[in-house]
Amino acid sequence: MNTNDAFAYDYEMSFQNNFDQLVFEQSIPEEYATTELKDIVTSTLGSMETVLQLHSGIKRFTSYVDHLGKRFRITLIHD
Repeated sequence: MNTNDAFAYDYEMSFQNNFDQLVFEQSIPEEYATTELKDIVTSTLGSMETVLQLHSGIKRFTSYVDHLGKRFRITLIHD
């Protein structure tokens, strides 16, 4: 990962409308699929969902989470 790039990431997760355990587990190595990261991702998705509901014209939202020395890109696609 290029530390000078604000949009660089190590792993990516993309969810359709809400948290999906299978997407979570398949997107990252098992050693990073901790309960703590799941809680962080779930909370982040909740915040993203709020933004998408407030701005109906936006259908896709991406955020980044740093955890255990890795950067995770989380995308929520809203129908």
